Amino acid sequence: GDDNDAVYILQIVFRRLANQFREFENSQINGKFDSTTEKNVRAFQRLSGFDEHGRVDKPTWNRIIRYFNLFEN
Repeated sequence: GDDNDAVYILQIVFRRLANQFREFENSQINGKFDSTTEKNVRAFQRLSGFDEHGRVDKPTWNRIIRYFNLFEN
């Protein structure tokens, strides 16, 4: 249920990753940690071999950014 700039950035990253991975849904970019954002976090955690808890902890965030950098550069 968070609503902040970090969630907004996360949604932008998932929008970009959705172009590379069919597991991610395109969600609204509104800064609100909604059900689609949580589904994307869980899908990412599953693909990365992490526990699927749906929270963006430091290991999850670091891996998300690493994937984003791979496809953006």
